[in-house]
Amino acid sequence: MKNVKRVAMCLGVLALCASVSGAQPVDPTGMWKLNLTKSKFSTPPPRSMTVTFKDGAKGYDVTVEAAGPEGQPQKWGFTSTFDGSERPVHGNPGIDTVIARTTGAGSTVEYRKAGKVVTTTTSVMSDDGKTLTVTAKVVDAQGKEVTNISVYDKQ
Repeated sequence: MKNVKRVAMCLGVLALCASVSGAQPVDPTGMWKLNLTKSKFSTPPPRSMTVTFKDGAKGYDVTVEAAGPEGQPQKWGFTSTFDGSERPVHGNPGIDTVIARTTGAGSTVEYRKAGKVVTTTTSVMSDDGKTLTVTAKVVDAQGKEVTNISVYDKQ
């Protein structure tokens, strides 16, 4: 269950990265904050989450800082160009790698643990580039697929 919670917390993060690098000309750099009031979770939600993007030499450098469902602090990150290649995730024991792909005006992202897909997300960016809605399909602790909808506001 602990790994499911960690995976659920990071769902929007990678989808956010892939979406903003897709067809719409928006700039992901800066800080994004999870809007818990607008989000809908089937799994226990994080208490808070911020995601910071920096345009790095090898793609976007992404740092996630969150307070888990019980308030436990989490900090993790990765670097990706969102070209469909598998990239390592550092500091999150629920996910080893991520594969992010742009698809038209949105994106799909696969989160993997030991080579197995544990979560799939799709994302849609608002026309003004200030809001991102991420729909995540997560396998819960009972093996049942559930849906989480995370809404992020650009700060």
